[in-house]
Amino acid sequence: MKRLVCIGVGLLLLGSCAHPAAYFGKIEPPEGAVLRVGNGADPASLDPHRAPGSVEEQIVINLFEGLTEYDPVTLDPIPAVAEAWEVNEHATRFRFRLRRTARWSNGRPVTAWDFVYSWRRALAPETASPNAYLLYYIKNAEAYNTG
Repeated sequence: MKRLVCIGVGLLLLGSCAHPAAYFGKIEPPEGAVLRVGNGADPASLDPHRAPGSVEEQIVINLFEGLTEYDPVTLDPIPAVAEAWEVNEHATRFRFRLRRTARWSNGRPVTAWDFVYSWRRALAPETASPNAYLLYYIKNAEAYNTG
């Protein structure tokens, strides 16, 4: 009986050593510019200023690029739309230099005014952004949003 148990356990262990590719099919990516995200739920909104949670965030972060992003290893800020930036000694003033190649999907260049418009809209009380508080570190942003 012991021998049968040992053989059974051995076969089980050998079976679990199969290459992982044996368990998954190969799916070719679709042609064209298609973004597919398996969220488990439908998004409430794709408006980046009205996206209320992580379901929407998983899509929005793939649709809109920020000035910077985080290095996945060090978590330091790295260039995105901004190719370079300067910060004053008190970290109260930031100057970003945008990539000349940054474009909207219609080919129009991304400008500094696009960011200004976006942040003002996010803070505007009529937008009712659930994430407006993330911009409260900007001088007078909270007063503008709540006033």
